[in-house]
Amino acid sequence: MAKNSLLPYQMLLQHTKILKEKVEYVEKEVGGSFNIFSILGMERLECQTHSAFIFELLNPRGSHGQKYIYLREFVNHTLDVKDFDFKNIKVERERAIGKWGRIDLVIEDEESLIIIENKIDAGDQPDQLKRYWEFAKRSKKKFKIYYLTLEGREPSEESLGYSEIEVICLSYQDHILSWLKRIIGVGKTPILPSVRETILQYIKLIEKLAGKVGNSMNTELKDLLLQSNNLALMQQLEQVLPYAKAEIEYKFWERFYETIH
Repeated sequence: MAKNSLLPYQMLLQHTKILKEKVEYVEKEVGGSFNIFSILGMERLECQTHSAFIFELLNPRGSHGQKYIYLREFVNHTLDVKDFDFKNIKVERERAIGKWGRIDLVIEDEESLIIIENKIDAGDQPDQLKRYWEFAKRSKKKFKIYYLTLEGREPSEESLGYSEIEVICLSYQDHILSWLKRIIGVGKTPILPSVRETILQYIKLIEKLAGKVGNSMNTELKDLLLQSNNLALMQQLEQVLPYAKAEIEYKFWERFYETIH
C-alpha cells in the first residue's frame, strides 16, 4: 500500500488520540478521576459494595432520606412491576432462607415477592436459582426472580438446576445505570450534595466496570466517525486489529523467552 494511501488512517487515529487526551485532561482538571469506591479498593466487591449500595438506595428508611422515591423508580420503571403496595413494602439484603440459601436482595409486600441475585465476579452455585424458585413457590406469593450481572448474561444451566424455571436477566450497564441516572433528578436529590455526588461516583464506577466511555467522549467519537469517510476507515481498521494484537502478544512472549534463557 502506498504511503499516501495510509494518510487518512493516520489522521483518524491522530484525531482519536487527541480527543482521548482532551477528555483525560478535562477529567483531571475537574477531579473526575477521584472515586471513593476505587480509592478504597471496593470496585468489584459484590456484597460489600454493590449489593450494599443498591440496597441502601432501595431502602425506604435509608440514610438518603428520600423514603420510597428511589424504590418506586426501581420497581415501577426498571423492573416494570406496577402492582406493588409501597405502604407495606419490605426491602432486605442477604436474607437467610434456611436450606434454600441466602438471597442478595429481596423486595416484597403482602402479595408479591421480588428476588434479585447479584453477580459481579462470583460464579454460579449449583441449583442456586432453582432453590430460590422453590422458596418463592412456597411463599404462595406472586413472584419474579431477577439475575443481575454487569452485561446482562444468562445464568448457567447448573444454577437453574437444568430445569425450565423463569429468570429475568438484568444488567448494570443498562438497567442499573438507567435507574441511577433517573434518580439523580428525582425528589430532593439535586439539592442533596452528599447523596447526589455519591450516586454520581457510583455511576462512574459502573461505567468503568462495564467498559463504557464517558458520555461526552462517546458523543465526540460518534461525531468524528460520521465525518467524511471515517466510519469506513474504522471498519477497515477493525479488520486488522486482531492481527496487531496477535503480534504484540507474540513479541511479549518472545521477549519473555529471551529473558528466562
